[in-house]
Amino acid sequence: SIDESIRRELESSDTVFIIAKNVDQSSGSQVPLAVSRHRLDELPLTVKLDDTKSMAPIAKISMAQTVMVIARVSKSGNPIAQAGDYEAVSADLNPFSQDSIELVIQDKLN
Repeated sequence: SIDESIRRELESSDTVFIIAKNVDQSSGSQVPLAVSRHRLDELPLTVKLDDTKSMAPIAKISMAQTVMVIARVSKSGNPIAQAGDYEAVSADLNPFSQDSIELVIQDKLN
């Protein structure tokens, strides 16, 4: 979801990315393991990140032992974090857990 205190700074058509990344970066790969793209006016929403949302066959969420999930509002429509974007980042998660998490987007990137 989005924190109501920042909603007035955003447009309903702004892009929201939900991204799973491998916490263990020893492999050197920064490729997201799963990505889901939405519009701000779709929030709040529930997304299931799994291998069907993989961006590359060599980087799947099922290959990771620990992941973090990032929810980001991108003014540019680009999934790469930029100054002025807003995001929320989860704690480290087990990608095989069936538990739900809730992220509230509110932190502005500088």
